[in-house]
Amino acid sequence: MFAKCGFLTKAQEEFDKLTKRTLVLWNALTTGYANHGHGDKVLQCMEQMRCEHISPDAVTCICGLRACGIRGDESMGWQLYLEIVKKGYERDIVVGSTLVDMFVKCGCIMKAQSIFDKLSVRNVVTWNALITGYSEQGDVKIIFDCYNRMKTEGVSANQITLSCILKACGSVGAIQKGHYVNAEILKKGFEKDLHVGCSLVDMYGKTGCLNSAQTVFYSLPSRDVVLWNALIMGFVDQGCHEEVLVLVEQMQKQHIFPNSATCLCVLKACINIKSVEAGFTVHLDILKKGLGLDLLVQNSLLDMYAKSGLLLEARHVFEELPVHTAVSWNILIGGLCENGQDKEAIKCCRQMQDEGIVADAITLACALRSCISTKDFVEGQAIFSNLIKKGFLGHDTYIGSSLVDLYMSGGMVLEADLVFKKLLIKDEFTWAALIRGYVENDQIENAFGSFDCMKQNGVSCDSGVYVCVLRAVGRDRVIERGQKLHDEIIQKGFEMDSFTANNLVDMYAKCGYLMEAKHVGKMGLVSDVDMWTALIVGYTDYSGGEAALMCFDEMQQALLSPSVISFVFSMKSCGSICDKTRACNLYIDIIKRGLEKVPSIANALIDMHVKCCLVEVAQSIFDGLTARDVVSWNALIAGYVHHGPIENAIKCFEQMELQGVAPNAVTLVSIMKACSSVNWIEKTHEFYTEVINRGFETEPIVGSMLVDMHAKCDKLNVAHEIFQKIPTHHLILYNALIAGYADAGFSSEVLECYQQMHCEGIAADVVTFVCCLKACAATRSLDQGQYLHSEVTKKGFEKELPVGNILVDMYAKCSSLIESQYVFCMLPKHNAISWTALIGGFADSGWYEEAISCVDQMQQDGIALSSITYVCSLKTCGNFLAADKGRKLHAEILKIGLMDRDVFVGGALVDMYVNCGLVDEAYNVFENLPDRDATLWTVLISGLYEKGTVDVALLLYEEMKIAGVSPDAFTFVCTLKACGSIGVKGKAEELHIEILKKGLESDLFIREILVDVYAKTGLLTTAAEVFKSIHVRDVLLGNALIAGYAQLGDCDNAFGLFGKLLLEGEKPDGSTFLNLLTACSHAGLMNEGYICLTIMYDSFGVVPAVEHCSCMLDLLGRAGSIDAMAVLLDGMPMHPNILVLLSVIGACRKWGFVELGRLAFENAVLLNGKDAAAYVGMWNIYAGAAIAENPCIMDDTL
Repeated sequence: MFAKCGFLTKAQEEFDKLTKRTLVLWNALTTGYANHGHGDKVLQCMEQMRCEHISPDAVTCICGLRACGIRGDESMGWQLYLEIVKKGYERDIVVGSTLVDMFVKCGCIMKAQSIFDKLSVRNVVTWNALITGYSEQGDVKIIFDCYNRMKTEGVSANQITLSCILKACGSVGAIQKGHYVNAEILKKGFEKDLHVGCSLVDMYGKTGCLNSAQTVFYSLPSRDVVLWNALIMGFVDQGCHEEVLVLVEQMQKQHIFPNSATCLCVLKACINIKSVEAGFTVHLDILKKGLGLDLLVQNSLLDMYAKSGLLLEARHVFEELPVHTAVSWNILIGGLCENGQDKEAIKCCRQMQDEGIVADAITLACALRSCISTKDFVEGQAIFSNLIKKGFLGHDTYIGSSLVDLYMSGGMVLEADLVFKKLLIKDEFTWAALIRGYVENDQIENAFGSFDCMKQNGVSCDSGVYVCVLRAVGRDRVIERGQKLHDEIIQKGFEMDSFTANNLVDMYAKCGYLMEAKHVGKMGLVSDVDMWTALIVGYTDYSGGEAALMCFDEMQQALLSPSVISFVFSMKSCGSICDKTRACNLYIDIIKRGLEKVPSIANALIDMHVKCCLVEVAQSIFDGLTARDVVSWNALIAGYVHHGPIENAIKCFEQMELQGVAPNAVTLVSIMKACSSVNWIEKTHEFYTEVINRGFETEPIVGSMLVDMHAKCDKLNVAHEIFQKIPTHHLILYNALIAGYADAGFSSEVLECYQQMHCEGIAADVVTFVCCLKACAATRSLDQGQYLHSEVTKKGFEKELPVGNILVDMYAKCSSLIESQYVFCMLPKHNAISWTALIGGFADSGWYEEAISCVDQMQQDGIALSSITYVCSLKTCGNFLAADKGRKLHAEILKIGLMDRDVFVGGALVDMYVNCGLVDEAYNVFENLPDRDATLWTVLISGLYEKGTVDVALLLYEEMKIAGVSPDAFTFVCTLKACGSIGVKGKAEELHIEILKKGLESDLFIREILVDVYAKTGLLTTAAEVFKSIHVRDVLLGNALIAGYAQLGDCDNAFGLFGKLLLEGEKPDGSTFLNLLTACSHAGLMNEGYICLTIMYDSFGVVPAVEHCSCMLDLLGRAGSIDAMAVLLDGMPMHPNILVLLSVIGACRKWGFVELGRLAFENAVLLNGKDAAAYVGMWNIYAGAAIAENPCIMDDTL
């Protein structure tokens, strides 16, 4: 009686008083203990029975099995099983059912199955015991197999059976099976059973069918706290945390009061919705109802306060706990970590150990996170030692990952490698930690190597690993690897993950592949702020402001709220295109959102307004800032440097120092620019010295400025030295050097820099491509230009106007006019530069009609001609002799007043009229120009000389001097050429004296023309003196002097100079040998002439031209070597022209060689039957040979 009523202590006392204790009495006591869950007491009773030599029967064994199930004691259960087998009880259905239940509860489902299979008779209890075991494992398939077998054996399922099956369905989300069981419940009429209903509600809640759960819930006749808890837990599991609080309120209104389980659910909901007020209410209820002693509830309260950031309340709950377990400490330490109180977290770890509670893997992982945040490597090392001691390091991958993170965050890459190697198990999280660490420490190759190794080891890569490697690609700009990763991501189906997709967009954007970036963004399921921000950043860095601002607009059209970063880069883009309207709109938007005081946005606002020339607005924003950092000062200083007044920039710098803000490299660069722009030499040197003293010269921005400054001062060697000293090269630095080389005309160096930049994995931008294509245009490197064009297309820059314009120019200068036109037509819009590039290309290639047509089309499109366009168009008119078009352009120029403003346009007009032969009009234009400088005078002099009006050109030179305009080197060159063309010796000598007075004698071009003029005018001694004064002599200069000697037949000096040129390493050309042959011809040196003709090809590879053969024929003709003439004429590599044939006819007339003369005459007639000279020459040959007396012969020939 006492045992059945639960008064076990009283029952034990009464039992102990008995002197004789039978099996029935022992069974009564053990059954009482078993029914009330006291497994230890049951087994003690059985041991005492054996001591008293009382053999247990089936009832005793059943109690013992139940006790083993309660304790989970498989070993004792197995011993009991063996005893039962000995006694033959195993076939008893009750014993068999209890055996099955015991092994199930001990987790030995296979043993339970084996015993179950041996039972000859199985009832619903037996089946329930087995189904319960499989239910715990969530093996729905086997459960339904059991259920079907059970029905086949004619055993009807009861409420417990169906509840167990529902539990399994809920645990694995098998909703269809759950619906089937519900149908079975309805068939059996169990739908009103509270226990079954509770299981149904639980199953529907776990599978997300909350409506079905509520339908079942409200259909039940009565509802207890267990049922309410089942429904509430369903809402918690599905994340419907607000509804949980409503349900609890309804539950209390129906006078059903929450228990510990309810409180746990509510606290979990409060944590998720961060509802501190609801959490406080639950806490008060817990205290009122006396549930505070439940450790699970207390730990949940602690967790709620810790995750809500209420650490004081969490501490209070923690202190009130009757006992501090590892779980309690872990919750508190985790909360401290999450809320940034890492030092406190480490302190709690020590206190925990002081209380004798052994830190587990979770504790040490939290401590490691705190060490990472505080960079406390000493404590981290101590934890590392503790981990090794406890054996957590080798097997716990979370701890291993945390340790790798710890060392990587401190830059201790070798130590991180060591930890990684010691890990026995390396999963995707540990690999991800290693790869992420390599990326953060700029060891990109190691990151790629680890990723490859991870795949080789068969470790499955999750999206987090791919994100790490994508970031590595973004840093290293290795687009090929990025594209390969993209393919793998698609294969694994990760591209639909928004985080992975955003990192893909970011990778493509950082590599400059903006079209691909946008495509990936559009393909994503979710278009979020991070994706648009990555695109905005990419377009800002690579494509220009307009495209970036379009992305910003699209993001807002998608009703997405811009992030701080997206605002910052949009403002940067707005500043880059100087769009004042957009700047104003962005500023208003930022103020509406209350972001104007955010430091990064405030600094970007100042910078944007400065770049939009709104310095006063920038100053106003700056004045409104309460905290000004170095970036704020730099933005304002830069504004005054670019837009003035410069004095304000210096004042800002002085105020900045007074306020204790230390200048950085950017500040000093701006101030140096300010000083240099107003020629404050001393200040510039002072700041330059400060740059060196602070060690800023290797800073990227300073290095870029120094490279740019020296490049612009034509000190490219110094610029290159500074470039080499900078440890890390970047885009701006490369662009500064490339632009310097491009402006100086060093095209090969430009292309070398581009290749080096490409090898270093630095992606080119618009500026880079413009400079490189400019170099290709200068060197006519079509192949290189086409390669760069393909790179431009890949990066989506071909629609950018600066790039498109230079592509048009490059193809035009390389004479690829079809490609030039194609690029021009593909541009989204054209400006004056686009048209001018195309017009210039047509003009340079002799397509003058097309060039003029382009000028007309350009004007029809409403695009105003620039000064350069007018210059180019006038040059075309001059070359095409299109005087009428030239006059129209002249009228336009007068109308817009351009001739008064631009000296180059005036010069082009003068040159056009001269080329068209309209000298008077050229002179009229010249006379009306307001500012006639040396260049303009020279244009007219050069034009007159080119058109053969040399006397007028020389008179104009005298006028120039009278007008007080000092001639420059080019003026002297043109005037000397005029002197040489008409052999004016005295004037040439006068010009030489003037050149000496002006100190221009060192100019190489002047020296060369002086040699040429003196040689042509016969002053060979003077020519030779000038020649000797030139230290660097080339073959062209030598040819001029040799030509002078040749005209006088001075072979000794001609051949002597030829020998000197060879000794100096100069390679003779066709002109050299023509001059030598002329000298031989004038001197009558036939053998020397033959030698020249022979060696020019055999020794120097110069192919004889018709001029050389003509000169040799003249030499042979003068010497009377008619046979040799015939041989040479017959062996010429080209067909002789009319001049050669006339020379032969002349020689034949002199020496009376009729046959050769007739042959030459016949060929001359074939070339030009109307040339009278050939007929006269042949007549004279016949006359000289007395054939004139025989008219018949002459008539036949002539």
